[in-house]
Amino acid sequence: MQDRVAILTGANSGISRATARRLPRADVNGPDDFSEAEKHGNSATDLGDSRMRIVVAAFLLACAIGLIGVSGAMAEPCPFGDYDADGLTNAEEDFNGNGDCGDDDADSDGIPNYDDDDDDADGWSTETERDFEPGAGALNDPLLATCATPVDIDCDGLPNYYDPDSDGDLLPDGSEDLFSSVDGDGLADMFDPDDDGDGVPTSLEVETVDDLLAAPPAGWPSDPALALDIDSDGLANYHDTEADGDGKLDGDEGVGDLDGDNIPNLYDADDEDGPNGDPDGDGLINLQEQVFGSDPHDSDSDNDGILDGDEGAGDTDGDGDPNPIDPDDDGDGIPTAEENFRDLPPGKRPLWLPQDVGDVRDYDGDGVPNYLDDDSDGDGAPDSIEGTADSDGDGAPDYLGFRPTRVWPGIDPDGDRLGSSMEKLLASIRGDGSEDADGDGTVDYLDDDDDDDTVPTLLEIGPNAYPGPDALPDTDGDGVPNHLDPDDDGDGAPTATEDWFSDQDCDGTPNHLDVTDDRGFWRRLSQWISGHPGCRWAGAFQTPR
Repeated sequence: MQDRVAILTGANSGISRATARRLPRADVNGPDDFSEAEKHGNSATDLGDSRMRIVVAAFLLACAIGLIGVSGAMAEPCPFGDYDADGLTNAEEDFNGNGDCGDDDADSDGIPNYDDDDDDADGWSTETERDFEPGAGALNDPLLATCATPVDIDCDGLPNYYDPDSDGDLLPDGSEDLFSSVDGDGLADMFDPDDDGDGVPTSLEVETVDDLLAAPPAGWPSDPALALDIDSDGLANYHDTEADGDGKLDGDEGVGDLDGDNIPNLYDADDEDGPNGDPDGDGLINLQEQVFGSDPHDSDSDNDGILDGDEGAGDTDGDGDPNPIDPDDDGDGIPTAEENFRDLPPGKRPLWLPQDVGDVRDYDGDGVPNYLDDDSDGDGAPDSIEGTADSDGDGAPDYLGFRPTRVWPGIDPDGDRLGSSMEKLLASIRGDGSEDADGDGTVDYLDDDDDDDTVPTLLEIGPNAYPGPDALPDTDGDGVPNHLDPDDDGDGAPTATEDWFSDQDCDGTPNHLDVTDDRGFWRRLSQWISGHPGCRWAGAFQTPR
């Protein structure tokens, strides 16, 4: 008869030899003894075989229900009581709930939970962690998940006392305090996912430093001690609401990288020194300023009164110097600083421009500012030829000279040398709410005879090329400029009836502007006899007729 141990421990049995040897055995004799017993009908032997079959059946049943493992180790039922005195009964420490307390070992130290007074080996006893777990009222940290409970603060399925990192912040519980709170929010650091309350999770602060240490960018310390306290103020970054000491809160700065230097903003004491930074606030990033040759710390590198960013990347005059470092952007010989801020004295500003601005940046209204325009006044003569002299003594430099005969499409559409903006301004001053002074159905800025007196507006405003609203001729002083007054001289005779191109008394003043244009009967008779009945007015001079 074969050895029963060998049978029970065969290749297909799944039962260890040691387990089989612990099984009750019937009397086992050699083959000869067994045969003899069978030969004589030994009843004792028959009884032993029956018992053996019962034992085997019971053993197989025990394996099936888990009382004995396939390795042959006996299950370890949870004994009554609390062996480790941690406040949890032995049965409560059967974490997987399989009835075997021997296979629950949270910290894998070889000591089952029910016999281990520090189940997660974090340095805090299980009893202490249970006694000081946070109350439900402390679970108001905005970074806590909604599933957080006092027993499982990070919702990972492990009770705090089985979890070596209870709050999931990548800092072992043994390195965090169970009795104090850095940010004073009532949640101990060991249970607080944001220890300093700056709005940046502690785990993110820790992970960010780890990543920087793994591949340090320029300017980042390779010493972990320095990296963990980047401003060297004695507070670890995750306990410091202003980790880089730049005066800006970590929660406001975040882990982005504004200047592109690969150091997150909350750890970067200078958020403007990277290639994407703009320390002078001129609109050009450092990388662009490096390419252009401009000064990243000077918003106006060429001191022409225009921000580098406003001048842009162009080189208007093609001289090889980008506009931000070119003191004469259009190369006309007139410094940009003068062209950009050139103002004109009162009464000398072009009428098509608003009269209430402090400087005239686009004199000819062509959409190109003077400092980029090689013909600022649009008269066809380059600024480089006209220059800054005032040849006609009118108070305006030649490069901003005005030609009275010029018609300005879109600026002075009716060609009367009163720009549209000026004519609208005059209408508002007039106060009648109308922009059609003579009521002929044509608005003033499209009407070449605004008061319909037959005298063109161009002649009524006089030879001054730059009159302001107060400088427009008003012969009778009634507050209405001649070009809007149907009786310019206030003599009671409408201008349209006074033969405006004549000077009856040859005194140099045309009839429509002369209150005393009648020289009397005898003088008229004398002129008639001499063959010179009067003069024809031709603007600033008279010719006998």
